[in-house]
Amino acid sequence: MVIAPEKLVKEKECFSCRDVLWYLVFSGFAVSYMIKLHLSLTIIAMVVAPQLKATTLAQCAWNEYIQKSNSSSLWTNATSLTNSLDNNTTNTSLTSWDSTQTLEHSPSQNETQSNHRFSWNEYDQGVALGAYSWLHPIMELPAGFLAHRYGTKLIFGLTIFIPATLGFMTPVLARYHFYAFVLLRALQGGIADVCWSAVHSMTAKWIPIDDRSKFLSAYFGGAVGTAIVYPMCAILINSFGWDSVFYVTSALGIIWCVAWYYLAFDTPQEHPRISVGEKTYILERLGNSVNITTSQKVPWKAILTSRPLWIVTIAHVGYMWGITILYLGIPSYFNYIQGWNIQAVGMLSAIPQVLRMLFSYTISSFSDWLLKTERMPIMWLRKAAVFLGCGIPSIMLLGLAFSGCHPTLAIAFMMASLIATGATSAGTLAVTVDLSPNYASILFGIMNTISSIVKFLAPMMIGILTNNNQTIVQWRLVFLITVAIMFSTSAVYIFFGTSEVQHWNYQDDEEDPVELEKLRSKVNKADCEETTAYIPKKRDNCSYSESAECCVTEMND
Repeated sequence: MVIAPEKLVKEKECFSCRDVLWYLVFSGFAVSYMIKLHLSLTIIAMVVAPQLKATTLAQCAWNEYIQKSNSSSLWTNATSLTNSLDNNTTNTSLTSWDSTQTLEHSPSQNETQSNHRFSWNEYDQGVALGAYSWLHPIMELPAGFLAHRYGTKLIFGLTIFIPATLGFMTPVLARYHFYAFVLLRALQGGIADVCWSAVHSMTAKWIPIDDRSKFLSAYFGGAVGTAIVYPMCAILINSFGWDSVFYVTSALGIIWCVAWYYLAFDTPQEHPRISVGEKTYILERLGNSVNITTSQKVPWKAILTSRPLWIVTIAHVGYMWGITILYLGIPSYFNYIQGWNIQAVGMLSAIPQVLRMLFSYTISSFSDWLLKTERMPIMWLRKAAVFLGCGIPSIMLLGLAFSGCHPTLAIAFMMASLIATGATSAGTLAVTVDLSPNYASILFGIMNTISSIVKFLAPMMIGILTNNNQTIVQWRLVFLITVAIMFSTSAVYIFFGTSEVQHWNYQDDEEDPVELEKLRSKVNKADCEETTAYIPKKRDNCSYSESAECCVTEMND
């Protein structure tokens, strides 16, 4: 039967199996990030508030408290400031304080009854927050290989099921010993954070190249998960105590695993409910870019010596450093420096996450449109996305560093920086699939193995710089270091990076995908209404022809 390419596109279902896969991946990342990031806000309720220098409060929250002492507590950490006032400022004016005086926070009766608080200083908190990424460097690459070998359905499912199960034990171990809690978080993170590499393998097998940017926006389900978990944490902490956060997020993870088990499949060929039309559409569009069997040898030497891979890895390191600071550091910054209470911090952290997801989906859809209409070469598109997702956020963080005690400016710069990182779905996340669809999970595993190191270095840096020194100056230093890293690494990819399919992606007896793409670009779609779809690969008894401006398959009888 002769099928035209345009008809294949038009006959695509309104709600296809790829759409189901997108929602599953999207919600999977949402749940994974809820389990990962709830601690960045919950830890504020888990620990006794640190001693804050009077100079810090005089610059920000204290002035706000003096001016709005009878108003809403949205802009102030009312508990800390009220206790500080009672304990330290009797018959003392603000102007008469010594600059080295500290303000101690005593938990209220409600706090001590409903929650057990720990005496963890900023360094301890940095260790606890960073522990989630301790095992990431040694787990990421094996995860990419395992996904390539055993399939994404199994590996991605386990990366959520196991951390969710361990989450039920977290409150008990936190009360038992600090390092028991830290080791549990490390084990959770070592398993959970490899989900990215696992999904990359499935993306290459399910999604044609000019649909990938939009599909990769599902990775930003984590942004929506973050947007949900922060206000949810505030509500749960106030209503049931911080323990409830761990139980609820773990339960959500188990529920997701049930849906994933019944609805997800590694390839279109394995899906029992996919339509013939959708399967044909996917296989024809993928062509021969993905046809390596799991038993074939992985070209490790070519991969590990690939210059394009290491260049995009450098860019991803910068992105990962920035997003780690924004995810793990911002709640503490707004709580301790700007003076926001935990409810306000929860809402503040949620809003930009939703906007980040919407921005990611918009940019990804626009990128796919540019590729389909051939209005921009893929290499320049990826470079633009890297600058938008890494360079622009660094500039916004520079503004945040110098926003001082102006909460409106601080919020605006923080939100702009976080939202702009959504462009990464069309940037570094897509480049590894572009370079080698067959080994996308392995490439992403290598890239994420290197970049994951900063996931525990960044929070440790925050802990070291702000330990017993929660001041604007120290947080400015945190942000300036982040600016330098993000901007310089994005520049490396912009000047030296590429997204062309590498020669080692395909076997020696296969057609070069680059040449096939050039061949397809010459197709005159108007003249191909009665021909088959674009040539996907060399078939038995077939030859390629460009005789009529369109690519046809000449089938021998």
